[in-house]
Amino acid sequence: MKRLAALPVLICCALIVPASLAAQQGHGSHSSSAQQQQHGGAQHHALGVRAFDRFHDVLHPLEHEALPKGDFKTIRARAAELVNLGRPITKMSVPRGASDAVMFKNKQKEFAKALANFRRDARNGTDEQLKTSYSAVHDSFEELAGMLPRG
Repeated sequence: MKRLAALPVLICCALIVPASLAAQQGHGSHSSSAQQQQHGGAQHHALGVRAFDRFHDVLHPLEHEALPKGDFKTIRARAAELVNLGRPITKMSVPRGASDAVMFKNKQKEFAKALANFRRDARNGTDEQLKTSYSAVHDSFEELAGMLPRG
């Protein structure tokens, strides 16, 4: 009889413990996802257009690590790479579903000018000039990215 009384307890434990562990794991992965979003994980920033994603992969650590520390050496060292990754964005056709095709083309031109100024300042400009032109590249890119279709 004691064995029969213990059976429901064992069944409950067998059902509750795995469910509890699954919930903790789910919460843990949610927490990781939240941490990725907070720290700029690729999942949060995936823009869905390969050229934009590749550019952002280089831009993000410069914006959130190098620039706040005033690490212009790193920004200069990665400038050519960033400019090279930005060129396809300046030449691509308007993505299907972009919010405004004419505005997108105009923003591409602004982005191309910002990249040219950044390239110049990375080679020969002062740190202050580099900071200004880098910020223009960042802001211009964000404007273009904001026009991409969300899906």
